[in-house]
Amino acid sequence: MTNLGQKGATLVLMPGNPQFPEVLFLPRRNPARETWTGHMYSPQEAGQLSGIKEIWEASEFPPFISALAKHEAYRPKLENILASSRGWYPGTPDAAGGANGFEPLFAAAAKKEAGLYLLWFPPDGESQEYRQEQKFAAAWSKEPGGFAIQNASPILARCVCESLRWNSN
Repeated sequence: MTNLGQKGATLVLMPGNPQFPEVLFLPRRNPARETWTGHMYSPQEAGQLSGIKEIWEASEFPPFISALAKHEAYRPKLENILASSRGWYPGTPDAAGGANGFEPLFAAAAKKEAGLYLLWFPPDGESQEYRQEQKFAAAWSKEPGGFAIQNASPILARCVCESLRWNSN
């Protein structure tokens, strides 16, 4: 979906959030290790390839998800905002007082209407390919946060079909 094959990258889509409709969590690049790990995308490369403007350090993902589970807005550490198209950054005085864009999501969660979409895995047994998602879904479903775990596969399939149709024209 992002056009990135970067290990450790996580894409979060929040279509109801006008300030942060998507955030890419990307591991920080270490050129000295790339001899062994292979090329890691810089925030600029990731933004160019994916079109995503909001890119945060991958270490921000666990506290971000934890805040969402508690219905709290999240602001990453300034040094972990790798790329942003915003004139202000989360956590600055300008951002602290106003709406944070998470309100519609939290309102839906309060009514038990919010969904957390993951790439699906076989319901009867563990999948090697989606082991990380399975562990995350199991832990998340124990949280009383009002979010239902849902299958993202149909959405991704539609995106692929649309992309193929667009590329063939």
